Amino acid sequence: MSNDTNLPLQDTRKLSEAEMTAPEYHEKIAATMERIDTVSLILPGNDKPLIFRDQETVIIGRRDENNQNYPDVDLSHHFGMLMGVSRRHAEIKLSEGQCYLRDLNSANGTWLSERKLIPEQYYPLHNGAQIRLGQLLILVFLSQSSQIESTAPTVPERPQVTMIYLTDREHKFVEGVSLVYVHEKLAHYLNAIQNLQRHLREIQGKPRKLVSLRSLRFNSRTESVEIELTHVAEIVDFLQHKLPTFVRERQLEHPLQSNFNDATVRYLCECFEILCEVDYLDRFWPSLEVILNSSVMMLVSPRETN
Repeated sequence: MSNDTNLPLQDTRKLSEAEMTAPEYHEKIAATMERIDTVSLILPGNDKPLIFRDQETVIIGRRDENNQNYPDVDLSHHFGMLMGVSRRHAEIKLSEGQCYLRDLNSANGTWLSERKLIPEQYYPLHNGAQIRLGQLLILVFLSQSSQIESTAPTVPERPQVTMIYLTDREHKFVEGVSLVYVHEKLAHYLNAIQNLQRHLREIQGKPRKLVSLRSLRFNSRTESVEIELTHVAEIVDFLQHKLPTFVRERQLEHPLQSNFNDATVRYLCECFEILCEVDYLDRFWPSLEVILNSSVMMLVSPRETN
């Protein structure tokens, strides 16, 4: 039997419009695939999915009233702009009982199972797929409407959420946190945390977990930014408690900071009980350097100001 039989379930190659609608393509998969007519999407922070039945296209993006852009899935309230979601970012299409994903020339790209899509090309979607728009992750479940009640999408286990408190040595928050500050400084700091987490999980042989932003708010009483992130508990514990102590002790013992970057990476490996290899310096130090040199500071707990 040809490997093409399982194409919609296993393959994420691009399909042209003609190939996607070709009768012989659907005849080939008809025997192995149920006809999909329902798309369910689980968004960050939502327990209940958005369900679309018998809808040929589902546009995902951000609402823009000035340009009369009203996507079917509006990610504006899910920090879509901060996470790099375009106004018209991606399209999910139902055709002949099968489901496909297309990037709509978005600014920050679309990924299907961590594979970046070529814009304006259709890719087969399978049940349980993970799609990423910029840095925002969405889970996709496919089914028949007649099976919705009995085989409704199973909500995945809720990831561990960690609250972090940030302040800035060089910036005083007066009326909140500006979008310019979030984009130019805060995002750079959070990206360094994500890169540390990613490299650690790869070295530890653990499945990749995308760090997601659950909430961001300014606390006027403590003059700090409160952020909820997923999958960063171990990294945050290291950055809050272990790394500051190491830096203080290192500065006392070696005021000239000789080989500080190498020593810091070795200490990180020691804390996470991994054998430090030569190439780990190149993998870990760029992110550690960003965190150590940033004016952004992670507090153990916020203190109210007078």
